[in-house]
Amino acid sequence: MTKDDLKLLIEFINERFEDVNRRFEDVNKRFEDVNKRFEDTNRRFEDINKRFEDMNKRFEDMNKRFEDMNRRFEDMNKRFEDMNKRFEDMNRRFDFIQKLIILLLGLNLINTGTLILILLKIFGLLKM
Repeated sequence: MTKDDLKLLIEFINERFEDVNRRFEDVNKRFEDVNKRFEDTNRRFEDINKRFEDMNKRFEDMNKRFEDMNRRFEDMNKRFEDMNKRFEDMNRRFDFIQKLIILLLGLNLINTGTLILILLKIFGLLKM
């Protein structure tokens, strides 16, 4: 091998290395582009995740509000049930008083004027 052959061989190898180096640079650039896209995608997923977390917090707040409202309605329902029991008790007492008055009037043990005075006293309209 001559000096010129060696020179040509070195030039050829040098060109090959430069070509391989360019290809590696291209591949590296592509990897950088892909990495950049992954970073962008990751940021988007983080944004989406944050939005879902915000929505979840809102739903939790709404759920707490509905639970509070439900407790209030349950309390109101208990109060209405208590009132209903009281009214039922009052109705039973009125039924008893009505039957007693009818019985007393029927047996002529009481007259209408006395009955009116008794009722006025019961309802607190007559002060003696």
